[in-house]
Amino acid sequence: MKKTLVAAMFVLILGVAALVTGCFQQMLPPPSVDYYVTPDEIVEEFRADEFAATAKYDNKTISVSGYVTNKDFSDSGEPYVGLKKSPDSGGLVMDGVVCVFPRSSLSELTSIEKDDYLSIVGEFDHYGVQVAGIIVRYIVQLKDCRLP
Repeated sequence: MKKTLVAAMFVLILGVAALVTGCFQQMLPPPSVDYYVTPDEIVEEFRADEFAATAKYDNKTISVSGYVTNKDFSDSGEPYVGLKKSPDSGGLVMDGVVCVFPRSSLSELTSIEKDDYLSIVGEFDHYGVQVAGIIVRYIVQLKDCRLP
């Protein structure tokens, strides 16, 4: 009887500890955001002065709000979403932000459609200029992205 009572008390204490821990985890604030921008704002900063913009955004968390231009997988198999300031930009990102998500986010991303307006939070990864024929694309890439 005494062993059963001790075992029951132990289980009760573990249950209360798990409940309290779960409550505290849910009460933690989301990671802070260092900058709130649109795709055009951040791309223009990089076009104006790539060194200054890199110094500003390096190791920073950025929230970007814009319209979905496309969603796809990178060459390494990571899902990404392209964002632009306006929805009338066609199917490809010409000047904009590419937000790369962890593969664990796939189910979250299934409901995203072209021209949806979204805010996406991620860490600055890099800025790149790509030339393909006569098309020049200015793209800021974020990594470890999430929907707020």
